Amino acid sequence: IKTSKVPNNEDLQCLDIQKGRNLLAVGGKDFEVKIYDDSTKSVVTSLKECGNHNMGHSNRVFAVKFTPDPNVIVSGGWDNVVYFWDLRISKNVGFIYGPHICGDSIDIKGDLMVTGSYSNKDILQMWSLSKKKFNWGNSLECKPTTRIQ
Repeated sequence: IKTSKVPNNEDLQCLDIQKGRNLLAVGGKDFEVKIYDDSTKSVVTSLKECGNHNMGHSNRVFAVKFTPDPNVIVSGGWDNVVYFWDLRISKNVGFIYGPHICGDSIDIKGDLMVTGSYSNKDILQMWSLSKKKFNWGNSLECKPTTRIQ
């Protein structure tokens, strides 16, 4: 078992590991996604908003996931945006507006990305990674339950 220390002021909400390159993606309350090199235990890059030309998260990050493209990672959180980040340039290269992510609710298989939202409708949605386009949403709706006495 390996352990690594992170700064005391970081509140980590999510992580994903990229096998083969020993990279670890971490997101949290600081609105950033940090990429760590597991072998050196240091931050390789920090993915965040940098002025008008590089948008980033405006609230907590609750999900990060490496994609089949080893240079791209996706992240989502309370700001209703899933960002696509290119690790080669440390900038976002696209986004999807909609999913209100409050937990580890992004998964990827091939070109398909599934997001889970904390909302009353469109709880599960499927997206094309290559097209950054909505594929399917369910008709499930959260309704208050009534207590039977």
